[in-house]
Amino acid sequence: MKIGIIDFRRLRAVEMTLQKRSPSIKNAHFWTFQTASKGFKTQLTATSGLGRDLVDTAQLVQRFLKDVGIEVELKLQEYGAYMATTAQGKYEGMVYGPINLAVDPDGPLYGRFIPDHPMNRGYVNDPTLTAMLKEQRRTRDLEARRQIIFAIQRYVAEQQYYVYTNSITTTASWQPYVKNYGPNHTFDYGSRVAALWLDR
Repeated sequence: MKIGIIDFRRLRAVEMTLQKRSPSIKNAHFWTFQTASKGFKTQLTATSGLGRDLVDTAQLVQRFLKDVGIEVELKLQEYGAYMATTAQGKYEGMVYGPINLAVDPDGPLYGRFIPDHPMNRGYVNDPTLTAMLKEQRRTRDLEARRQIIFAIQRYVAEQQYYVYTNSITTTASWQPYVKNYGPNHTFDYGSRVAALWLDR
């Protein structure tokens, strides 16, 4: 599963006013925002090396940003260049791209928000959030940890260090004669077939 992120780390000068709209879906919350100024121009970096869907979505993001007064120049990078620079946090303006898969809540939270962590591409340095992240790591009681993680999720949703745009759903199927197989949607292709066998 890949989730798009737009990183507003260098665009803090833009103040956004959130206005709640009437939800069209029961129990859903929709927000609109207006920039405090007339808008500005910046760069939006993405990679073309992960397929057409990511490029199409980056172009949609470009259009949506234009609708609210942010004019972005889309800069597409070859995958190797993207991983060597942009994915390491070396970029100007904004980034649209994939983030890591998660098997535990700590993975997407800790790395993305702890100062000086390589996965903290937004250069987030929030002492309140850092304390919460460390506390959830030290908490052994499962229910207490769950409540801390929920609090972290609410906090980062309010702060908007990253803007998440979409989540791609992947499905898997296999023939009944393929035994001991389970889908593993990561880049570890070998482990998917290491223990399976064909019963025919």
